[in-house]
Amino acid sequence: MTVAEIWQNLHKTPFYRQCSIPLGYTAGLPILRFSERGAALDLPFLRYQMTGTVDKTLVFPPRYIFTAELPSGRIVTFRDLIWEEAFNSTNFAEPVGLFRHEAVRHMGAHLYRRKRLELLELCDKIVQSVRNGQEPPAKEREALRRLYGIMLEPFLKPFYKLIAPAFADAYL
Repeated sequence: MTVAEIWQNLHKTPFYRQCSIPLGYTAGLPILRFSERGAALDLPFLRYQMTGTVDKTLVFPPRYIFTAELPSGRIVTFRDLIWEEAFNSTNFAEPVGLFRHEAVRHMGAHLYRRKRLELLELCDKIVQSVRNGQEPPAKEREALRRLYGIMLEPFLKPFYKLIAPAFADAYL
């Protein structure tokens, strides 16, 4: 499975339904993980709350993380961050910012979805390089870093750094 397929379909799996994620949570941007065992994808789930005002949608901290093995897409872990020590000071009931942030405010829905798909496809290219035993090309690493810089809400970066410091150092 591709990163985009996992991102789009995780919420449809029986495992996801068994985890009883409350309504209103959606997948954020993925986090790539690599180890000697292979590649995996962390999908943080966070909540957005519409306010009725354009560009004033409330964004809450990531609360749940699903980890899927790549390329199979098999879910290998589920974490509720409320139980993790690194998140003790996080109030998951309080918004941390507003969507849309400055870097994407000018984008219409079609362009935003296209940029997100571009980011997901670049994740696949990075994963393929690593799986082939190669260092991902600098051009692709820089393009992914640039897209995360645009697409990830700035106030979510500290949470991504807590979730995956090595990934954050490389791409945020």
